[in-house]
Amino acid sequence: MDLFKQILPEVREVLLTASAPQLQTFLDSMLSEGILSREYYQTLLDEKDTDDLARKLALTLLGKRAGPSDPHSRLPPLQLSGNARGPAKNGAVSLRTRNWTAAPAPDEVSPGGIPPETPCLQSEAHPASMDEMEEAPAVQASEAASDDQDNPEVFYTVERDESGEVLSLCADMGEAYDKIAALAEYLLKDQQDAPADEHFERLFWDGGAAEGPGGCAEARSRGPSSDGPEAKRLRLAHPPALCIVNRDPLALPLNPGQDGTDSPPEFHVQILVATVGPAGRSPEALGSPRAFCKGLKEHFRRECRSGPGQPLGPLYLERDLVQHHLDSRGGRSADLRRCHLGEKRKASVERSRLFQTARRKEPGSRVIVVLGKAGTGKSLLVQKVCLDWAEGLLPQFDFVFRFDCRRLSLLQGTCPDFRSLLSDSLGGSCQGLDDAYASLLRKPERVLLLFDGVGDLKDPEGSPSASGSPPCREAPGLGATLGPLFQRELLNGCTLLLTGRPKERLPQYFPRVDTVLEVVGLSAEQASLCLARSLEGSAHAEQQAKLIRASPYLFSHCGNPSLCRFICQAALETTVGELPSTLTGLFVTHLLQKAASVATDGRVSRCQGIAALAEVSWCLGQRCQRALLSGHFPSAAVKEFALKTGLMEEQRGVCAFSSFAVQDFLLALHLALSQEMKGKKLTQYLGWGARVRKFLSSGGLVPRFLSGLLFSKDELSGRLLFGKEGDLDAEKTVARKQRSLSRFIRKLPIRDFSPGKLLELLHCVHETEDPYLLKHVSLELGPDLSFLGFPLPPPDVSVLHSILRRSSKTFSVDLRGSCLPLEGLRKLVGLKSISKFRVSLGEAVALWKHLWDVREREALQAAMEKFLVGPFRAKTTGDVDALLGLVELQRDMAEGEDAEGSSARLIPAIAGLLRLEFSLGPSSGLEGFRKLADSLVAFSALQHLDLDSPDENEIGDKGVGSLARVLPRLASLETLNLSRNKITDQGAELLAGALPALRSLKTLSLYENNIGDAGAERVAEVLPQMCALRVLDLHCNQISAAGARCLTEHLRRCPGIRSLALWNPMIPHGVLDHLQQLDSRIRRF
Repeated sequence: MDLFKQILPEVREVLLTASAPQLQTFLDSMLSEGILSREYYQTLLDEKDTDDLARKLALTLLGKRAGPSDPHSRLPPLQLSGNARGPAKNGAVSLRTRNWTAAPAPDEVSPGGIPPETPCLQSEAHPASMDEMEEAPAVQASEAASDDQDNPEVFYTVERDESGEVLSLCADMGEAYDKIAALAEYLLKDQQDAPADEHFERLFWDGGAAEGPGGCAEARSRGPSSDGPEAKRLRLAHPPALCIVNRDPLALPLNPGQDGTDSPPEFHVQILVATVGPAGRSPEALGSPRAFCKGLKEHFRRECRSGPGQPLGPLYLERDLVQHHLDSRGGRSADLRRCHLGEKRKASVERSRLFQTARRKEPGSRVIVVLGKAGTGKSLLVQKVCLDWAEGLLPQFDFVFRFDCRRLSLLQGTCPDFRSLLSDSLGGSCQGLDDAYASLLRKPERVLLLFDGVGDLKDPEGSPSASGSPPCREAPGLGATLGPLFQRELLNGCTLLLTGRPKERLPQYFPRVDTVLEVVGLSAEQASLCLARSLEGSAHAEQQAKLIRASPYLFSHCGNPSLCRFICQAALETTVGELPSTLTGLFVTHLLQKAASVATDGRVSRCQGIAALAEVSWCLGQRCQRALLSGHFPSAAVKEFALKTGLMEEQRGVCAFSSFAVQDFLLALHLALSQEMKGKKLTQYLGWGARVRKFLSSGGLVPRFLSGLLFSKDELSGRLLFGKEGDLDAEKTVARKQRSLSRFIRKLPIRDFSPGKLLELLHCVHETEDPYLLKHVSLELGPDLSFLGFPLPPPDVSVLHSILRRSSKTFSVDLRGSCLPLEGLRKLVGLKSISKFRVSLGEAVALWKHLWDVREREALQAAMEKFLVGPFRAKTTGDVDALLGLVELQRDMAEGEDAEGSSARLIPAIAGLLRLEFSLGPSSGLEGFRKLADSLVAFSALQHLDLDSPDENEIGDKGVGSLARVLPRLASLETLNLSRNKITDQGAELLAGALPALRSLKTLSLYENNIGDAGAERVAEVLPQMCALRVLDLHCNQISAAGARCLTEHLRRCPGIRSLALWNPMIPHGVLDHLQQLDSRIRRF
C-alpha cells in the first residue's frame, strides 16, 4: 500500500482552500520545531506550483519509508483525539495555525514567534466525533490558570466532558511528549513493521479514564508506562500557551485504499485556525516581546509621521523604484560603483514589492540597497516602511528597527554590542528589549533592519579589514559592532535595507548585496504634484507656483523633492515680484531673510552666525559627516542661532542641517571667504581638473554655489559675504579668487570632458551669470556632443539648453539612453543650433506624434529632418512597437495631408532606413517578427535585412512564411540573412517561391538551419532566376551528398554567383572535395 499516493489529493485540496498566511504560519512552526531545515523552508516558501508544494508537504509529513526516524522528534502544534474503545482507525491529527485572516487590529496581531508557539496537546478522553470536538466551547483563560503556569517544563492538555465543560488541566510534560513521539514514530516508520493498533494503544487511552473528577491523573494511571530511561526532551523557551479554537478546521482524511490488506488507522490532518493565548494572563502580560512590539509600533507612529518641518503625508510621493543589474564578478559588492547605475528604467519595482525583489537560493541574510541622489527621498522611504509595518502592512516581519547612520557615526565606542545599538535606536528605551532580543536571535528571518545613509558609516579604527578577519582588540567601534551582523554571523537570515547615494563606497565589513534599487528624480507630473503640496495652505499658492514656473532653471530643480520644498519656501517668503534666476541667488536671499527674522541677544551678529555655521559645515565635510553632537558647536550662541533660523535641527542630542543644500551652500561660503583657500587649492573642490577633492557629505552643489558666490555682484550677496559695512580684506580675497577661477575655466580642455564633467561645468558657468564665460564655453564646445547612456535630469536639460541657445555654432547631439522627458527633448530639438540629433526610435516617434497632435507643422518637419537615421536594431518588443508606431504615424500623416489637399510626404526616418537588424531571441522572436513582417513593406528603401542573432531568433517556418508574403515588395533589398532560425525544408520551399522577385538581392545567408535535401533542391531550382545573387551560404544544415550535387549542377547555370558555402556534417569530405574540384566557387565556410 502506498499511503503517499492516497493522501496526496487531499493535501492538494487543503492547499487550495487554505489561505497564504495560514500556510506560512504552519511552515514557520515546522521550521521552529526543527522538522524543516532553513534551506528547505525557504524552498517551500518560494514554491509557486500547488502540486509540487503538496508533494513536498506530504513527503515531509509521512517521511521516506527507508529513511531513519527519530521517535522523539518534535512536530508542529498537534491536537490528538481518539477512542480506545472503538477501532483504532478513529484517530485524528490536527495541525493548528493562528488566525491571521480575521484582520485584527495591528497591535492585537501576535507576530510569528511572539509569544513563541508552544505545542498544544488536547486529549479528548470521551469518545466523540470530530464535529463534537469542533463545536466545543473555547476554554477561558481563568479556567486554565494553575500554579505551574510559569514553569517552562509544563505542557498543558485540556480534558472536557460531553457537554464541553473543562474537567481538568493536565500539565505532565513527559506524558505529552510521549504522545508526540509515538505519533512521529507512527508517521515516519514503515507501516508494515508493526500493526496500527499497537501504535494507537500507546497513543490513546480508555475514554472512561477522564469521566471521574480526577480525570487527568486517572488517565495517567491507565496510560502506558515505560521502565526505560526518560527520553531526552527539549525545554520550552517560554511559558506554555493554550490553543482556543475559534473557527472550523479544514479536515484532511488520510484514508488508505480498500484493498483487503491490513490497513493503517484512518487519519485526519486538520489545519485549524486558533487564537493562541496564555493560561491565566491578559494579552499585554503575555510576555515582553509582544509588549515590546506594541511599544515599537507606537514609537514609529510617533517618530515617523513627520518629515522636515511638516507631516510626512504631504512630503511622501508614491513612486516606483528602478532595479539595477548587479555585477556578477566574485567577491563582495561593497563598492556601489560596481552597479550599472546608468541603466535607467530597466525594471521598475513598486514600493509594495520592495522586499520581494531579493530571494536568496542559499540561506543567509538578504541585503537590499536603495540608492538615490541627495534629497530624492530615501529617508522618507525608510520612514514610510516603518509606518507600514506599524500599521500591519508587513506581516512577514515581527521586528523592524531603524538606524540613522548619521547618528551612528557619532557613537564611536559608546555602543559595545548590537543590543546597545538597538536600545539607542529606540531613544534609550530598554523595556522588554532583553526578551525581544532573544526572540530576534531565535527567528532572524522575521527581522527587518533599516540603515539610512550607510555612506556615513566610517569607522577606520574598529572595522575589520576584510570578511573573517579577527575583531579589533581596542575599544570597539562601529566595525566591531556591526561586523558580525553584516558578515552574517549575527542574525543570519534577517533582511537588511541600506540607503545611500550613488558612487558612495560602503565600509569594508559590508556583505555582498542581493538587490540594488534606485530612487530616481520626480517626473514632470510628480514635480507638479510636489510643488502643489509644498505650497498647500498658502493664500497665494497659485501666484507662487506661477512665479516658480516663470524661472525654468529653478523649476527644473523641482524634480528633487528636497530642493522643491526649499524653492517653495523661498517663494513664499519673497517680497519681490520675481525669483532669482540661479540657485545661488535664491539661497542668498533666503538665508538673509532667515537671519533677519531671528532676534539676537548681541552675543553673535547675523553675519557672524552665518560665518560660524559655514565653519561648522566645513569641519563636518572634512570629517565626512553630516551631523554633530549638540555640545560640539563653537559656542552656545552659534547653536541657538542655528536652531532659531531653522538652518539646523536637533534630535536626541544630535544636530543636522535642515537639508543637504543648506549644508552645501554654507560649505561653499566658507571656501569663498577662507584666506587659506586660493589658487590651485581652491580649484580642487570644483571637480573639473585632474586632482579633485570631494566631500562625502556634499550633495554635489558645492562647486555651483562656490562659482555663484565668487561672481556675485548684487547687494544682497555683498551683505552676506562682507557684512553691512563691508570687509575690505574679504572683498579683496573674493576678487582674487574670482580672477583665479576665470583663468582656470579658460584653460580647461572642454572638448575632452566626459558628459558628467561637461554638465557640471555648464552648471557652474550658469551660476556665475558672467557673459564672457558663458560665451567662451558655448564656443569651446565640440561640434559632436555625445551623452550616450548618460542620464539627463531636467536641471541638466535646462542648463544645456541655456548654453546651446547662446552659441552661434551648430551641433550634432547624441541623446540615446539619456531618458529625456518629452518636454526636454522638444526644447533641445527645437534649438536652431541643433542640426542633428539621435535618440531611440521610440522617443523620436513619441515626439513627432506629439507635434503632429498639437499641429506644430514647422516644428514637426524640422524635428523629422534633424533625426539621424542609422542602422536600426530591434532588440526588444518595444523596438518593434516603435517601428510599428512609425508606420502608423506615416499613415496618419498621409491621411491628414490628403484631407487638407496637400501632397503626402514620406517621413525621412522611413525613407532613410537602409539596414534593419532583428535580434529578439527565442522567447519572443517569432511573435515579434510576425508583428513586424506586414509593416516591412513601408520601408521601400530597405537594403539589408538581418534576422541572425547570437541568441537565435528561431522564427522557424512560420516566420519565413510571413516574410515570404512581403519579400516581393522589398525591391531594394540586397542582403537577406536568415541564419540560425530553425528553418526546415518547408520554410526553404516557401522562401524559394519569393526569391525570384528580389531582383537586387546580392547576398542570401541560410547557414545553421535545419534545411535538408528537399529544401536545398528547391533553392537550387530558383538560383538561375536570381541574376543579382553573388553569395549564397548554406553550410551547417542537414544537406547530404545528393543535395550538394543538385546545388552544384544548378550552380553551373549561375555565372554571377561568386561563392557557395556548402559544408555540412552529412556530406562526406571526399564528396565535398570532388565538388570543389568541379566548381571552385564552392567553399566549406
